[in-house]
Amino acid sequence: MTEFLVWFIACSVSTFGIAYCYYKLSNCKKLNFKTFVIFIIGTVIITLIKYYSVPIISNLIFFIFYPILFNAMEHKSLKMILYYTLLIWGCGIILDFVIMLILSFLSYYDLVDLTEDFYIIFPSLIVFIIFIVIGNLKFFHRLANRLINLFYKLNYFDFLLIGFICFVFCIGVAITINIHHLSIDFLLILICCLILLSFILLVEKKIFSVENKIFLSFLKDNNNFYVKMDEDHRIFKHNLMAKMLSIKSVSNKNARILIDDLLSSFNHHTDFSSHICNIPYGLNGIIYEKVNPYLDVLDIKIDNQINVDIFKVLKARRYNVFVEKLMVALDNAIESSVDSVEKVLVINLYCEDDLIIAEVKNSFSNDISLDNLGEVNYSTKGTRRGLGLASIFRNKEATVKVSIVNNLFVSKISAKKNFDE
Repeated sequence: MTEFLVWFIACSVSTFGIAYCYYKLSNCKKLNFKTFVIFIIGTVIITLIKYYSVPIISNLIFFIFYPILFNAMEHKSLKMILYYTLLIWGCGIILDFVIMLILSFLSYYDLVDLTEDFYIIFPSLIVFIIFIVIGNLKFFHRLANRLINLFYKLNYFDFLLIGFICFVFCIGVAITINIHHLSIDFLLILICCLILLSFILLVEKKIFSVENKIFLSFLKDNNNFYVKMDEDHRIFKHNLMAKMLSIKSVSNKNARILIDDLLSSFNHHTDFSSHICNIPYGLNGIIYEKVNPYLDVLDIKIDNQINVDIFKVLKARRYNVFVEKLMVALDNAIESSVDSVEKVLVINLYCEDDLIIAEVKNSFSNDISLDNLGEVNYSTKGTRRGLGLASIFRNKEATVKVSIVNNLFVSKISAKKNFDE
């Protein structure tokens, strides 16, 4: 019982040190009772594993218990929790190695007796102190922030490749240790399996790369078409106005009045050509197509704060869902604002933390029930409508939040970055 209690104290101390280090590095804001319960349960489980000496499970439990504990402390993305788990695990491995090396050296010269209970708690106390120091070191905070930027650039294939390299390394070590006990047939089968797995992964990556290239080329062609269409429109408008002015110079008074009225209708307040270059590539053609027919009808304002390549920060499927929801929101916003008195349409594009956000605001004339929005057949435009709004609330690749702010209906579409920029 005494030995178990010693192990429990040792595990509690080291676990608290690790939790504190994560708390400081990840800038957690608050803790809760759930965190405390998970901490106690996890510590008891780790103690049982250490007490009964199950080293394989001990390594696995680290990547099961600590991600759960970290997530309970403050909910973050799976990738961020995995990053901090690997970072702290790496530090822990180095610390364990150094401490065991020192204790082994001292034991070799009979300076310490490792069978004493104190030397069960001693390494945990050292780990606890070092993790407390690491958690408060500004240098380590800066290092962790630099490394997280590199970590986020890794994609699914990179993780697969790293896992495959580790697997091959472990197999190589195992073969080297047991080389005299293995048959040549077994080695050939193993090598063939590894080659086949490598081939499959490379082919899959190549197919994805080709499909993505075709997809981007198609989108680029579409966007170039809309940009060219805008240029042609401006040239046509310029030439038409020049010819009308020439006609006006030789017209009578009544004809000049008609021409002035026609010219004023061309000089609308929204110059979309100045906006289209600022809108992120991949969204400019889509927004242009939707908004262009209403430039003379609506008071349109477009503000873009996105300075990254959309295709590098959004996966293909997520981009498609994001655009689909944006188009539905624009369709509804345009239809609603056209029927309103103010006729206001605002499009804001910006980044917020790890999100790409498109915010569509519009004036409206009918009463809107925010609680019923998204239900099939509910619409302010009549019965058997509302299918578009109902559909955009379904796919979770991009989220939609609606609200009413300053007498404007707001649709906020958010999509999470994949951090491959």
